[in-house]
Amino acid sequence: MKISRRKFIAATISTSMISCVTGSQGDWKKGFSTAEDYASQTDDTSETGDTSQEEDTFPEIIDCELTVSDSEGPYYVADAPLRNDLRSFSEEGISLELSGRVMNADCSEALEGATIEFWQADPNGMYDNISEEMRYRCAIQTGEDGSYVLYTYLPGLYGEEEDIRPHHLHVKIWTSDGEEVLTTQLYFAGDPYLNDEFSDRERFVIEFEGSLTTSIMAEDINFIV
Repeated sequence: MKISRRKFIAATISTSMISCVTGSQGDWKKGFSTAEDYASQTDDTSETGDTSQEEDTFPEIIDCELTVSDSEGPYYVADAPLRNDLRSFSEEGISLELSGRVMNADCSEALEGATIEFWQADPNGMYDNISEEMRYRCAIQTGEDGSYVLYTYLPGLYGEEEDIRPHHLHVKIWTSDGEEVLTTQLYFAGDPYLNDEFSDRERFVIEFEGSLTTSIMAEDINFIV
């Protein structure tokens, strides 16, 4: 079911008083867009009564610099559905897990309840601009610590032989009150097509574990807005 951004933001504001799950991020993040989604469907303390689970901690952000903005591109479609796992759309692809936080400009505060929209080409380099499924498009709400996680496949290459676009994801971010604060694109270190196309421009190029031909885990990919 698709949720319009207006309704989504209104729902975010109306539920801002709900306590987030205090267990580790790994308990709720797989298959759920927010901790609240998880809390509405499971209750780990109902049998044990144990609420002393240790929370995830994040490394201090040493280099606190505003995330570079980038063009929206021609394939943005508004009102992406709320979800954080896009792997159901393909049986084959390079697995990609992306996680991090959204922080304010001086990294003193996390942006709880921010909305992150991701959109990308599928593993074959095709964008879905017309289907009701809105394949490889999603919106994710950040947790109380500004955290998010995305599960997807590496976007495929596309373009003419002399003008192949590198692997990339598109990103938009709104605050919890609906203010758009960032539009950017994420690129991957080691992509041979990256240097050819963008050697003269500043880009958000991420480091990761794994490789562009096996699997990718990119942690601490923070958006500073």
